[in-house]
Amino acid sequence: MLKAWSAEYETLPYPPSIGPFAVYTIEDFIDRINFAVEGFYNMEYQATGHFKMLPNDQMHMHFRYIVVSDSIIEIKSSSFVPIHGLTNVTKNGHAVYKYDLQKELEHNNLTDVFNSILDVTLTAALHSLRVLRNGEFLCLETQIQIHIEHNDNDLNGEVDIELQTTTKTVSCQRLNINATESALCEKNTGWQAICVFALTALTITVDVFSFLTGLLLLGVYHNKGNIKNFSSYLLRWWSLVSVIGDCFIFTGQSMFYIAKDRVEKELGIFDEIAFFYGIGCLLCWIGAMRYLKINKKFSLLFHTIYDAKSNILAFVLCTGTLFVGYWACAFVTFGVYHPKFETKALAAESLFALIYADDIFEMVSSVHYELAGSEMFLKASVIIVIYSFVILFTLLALNLIIALINTSYSTVKEVKDGMKMYFKKAEKKRQTVLMFDYLNAEANQNREEG
Repeated sequence: MLKAWSAEYETLPYPPSIGPFAVYTIEDFIDRINFAVEGFYNMEYQATGHFKMLPNDQMHMHFRYIVVSDSIIEIKSSSFVPIHGLTNVTKNGHAVYKYDLQKELEHNNLTDVFNSILDVTLTAALHSLRVLRNGEFLCLETQIQIHIEHNDNDLNGEVDIELQTTTKTVSCQRLNINATESALCEKNTGWQAICVFALTALTITVDVFSFLTGLLLLGVYHNKGNIKNFSSYLLRWWSLVSVIGDCFIFTGQSMFYIAKDRVEKELGIFDEIAFFYGIGCLLCWIGAMRYLKINKKFSLLFHTIYDAKSNILAFVLCTGTLFVGYWACAFVTFGVYHPKFETKALAAESLFALIYADDIFEMVSSVHYELAGSEMFLKASVIIVIYSFVILFTLLALNLIIALINTSYSTVKEVKDGMKMYFKKAEKKRQTVLMFDYLNAEANQNREEG
């Protein structure tokens, strides 16, 4: 309804918008569907690469719309395959397809469907061939779904458009191609897979044995007078981190071992495998940090975190409570007027970005003030929520750092002084201090004081 409307009225000056958008007319809607159908049927010769449409690779169209009759509202649906509106002509030896949705709707008595449309879903399947550098082939099947929905839950007139693709490997015999098919993640097979299984099984066995042995000896000797802190010798909680990491890696390798022998496998399964591999590697390397405690300088980080654990837990509890409050407030206040707060998940992610104060300008300037019923109250909400959030969390972070340094310095200094006294006593008695005792000097000090 606005003549010479441009996207510049609804977007930031930088980055600039890419052409006009938000043109929600019936003609534009139909043109977009025609373009999608034509692009699918012309994929074999227009797209770069080797694509092939098998007899079962057809596009299906599904419409949901409202029918009002005698003051009764019904939601109906219709599905069909593009046939009557699909035409083709031969150019340069290829069939070039054109599509007219209006003819399809006339044949199905749905000419007025766009006057009361709810959503349109286009689904299709397509096969393709990939040639790798080593001369091997990879045949794929891609499921395509385009979903266009106009629900207007936010009362802003927007239309949601979603494009989803799911790709899986298939046998090249489907495409009538006799070729050597490539194996996915070929480097993760053979001796490397055997080494992963062997090493994870070995480390899990050793850690579990060490942990169970520590529990057993702790249960037997915990009442002994001369051993009051026996748990510091054999009961290592670091082993749990290592065991969990090894279990994750073992699970990921098992999933890959099962999936690699399947001819047809969805590529999404490798995201799950990568998750277990990645988390497992992270936990294993965190567990490997325990060996750095052999040097007192390297163990400073562990002592600092351990001695300041009460301050850290208090900080986490305090910031967590405040974050939940700001999250609920931001979602309720800005959810309708800001794209970064449309959902609960987006609101939480946006607040996490604000903690580092790296997104304040874009966050404030992207609020659609003109859509608010009361622009003054919306501006007040932006100022109160965003600026107070950044200031408060900055002060909390500084408070944690100061408290951590003060508490940890005094505690670590006391520990160091106690260790010096312990070794001086041992030197006066001309005792040989074993490396095992040196690594557990704190436990020995507590034992002597007891």
